[in-house]
Amino acid sequence: MCSSDLFLVNAHYVRNVPGRKTDVSDCQWIQYLHSVGLLRGSFRPPDAICAIRSLWRHRDSLIQMAAQHVMHMQKSLDQMNLQLHHVLSEITGLSGQRILDAILAGERDPMKLAELCHARVKSSQDTVARALEGDYRYEHLFTLKQSLEGYRYYQHQIEEVDREIHKQMLNLPVADNAQAELPRRTKKHPYATKHNEPTSFSLRSELYRTFGIDLTNVPGISAVTAQTILCEVGPDLSRF
Repeated sequence: MCSSDLFLVNAHYVRNVPGRKTDVSDCQWIQYLHSVGLLRGSFRPPDAICAIRSLWRHRDSLIQMAAQHVMHMQKSLDQMNLQLHHVLSEITGLSGQRILDAILAGERDPMKLAELCHARVKSSQDTVARALEGDYRYEHLFTLKQSLEGYRYYQHQIEEVDREIHKQMLNLPVADNAQAELPRRTKKHPYATKHNEPTSFSLRSELYRTFGIDLTNVPGISAVTAQTILCEVGPDLSRF
């Protein structure tokens, strides 16, 4: 073993230090365990994967913060007795944001607001209109406005980190068995969803190029799940 080798060690292996614990005694104990070969280095993926992993974890934090603003929007609507989030599957979709923008612009006619819904919305316009009959109080409109702005801000941040992730993934080597074009899925399954996937590039295509296989063909694995696998263990799964 070279003296310059660095180990990332699980704290569980070094926590049982006899006597009073201090930083000095911890260092001496770790050095002793390492010198007699009792410490095993934890797995750490290559630097290129670590960079993508940091960006992907940061992206996950941004998604969680955006979700907090969605809940704040729902709370503001509830406090005004507006049930929009009960008649639309997502208030952050195209129809939902159109209606929210119109409300914040001063529109109060429920039928005019309901007409802003996309044709694919399952709820009828009358149902949506009834859900928009409420008490439009200033303070709740203010919190709704700020929450919507916060959600859009984090969406912009997510788009920026997506572009950076794509740039980093382009630097990963292409798998030897990867074909020039992404093959079609052999079968559809309910977990092959695009929820929270990047929209600025095809994540599934980049994963196939790196792994050499389409992991999304496995039932229960979406492109987001496959990306998490790549970030945590890298493209070489043989050691596991």
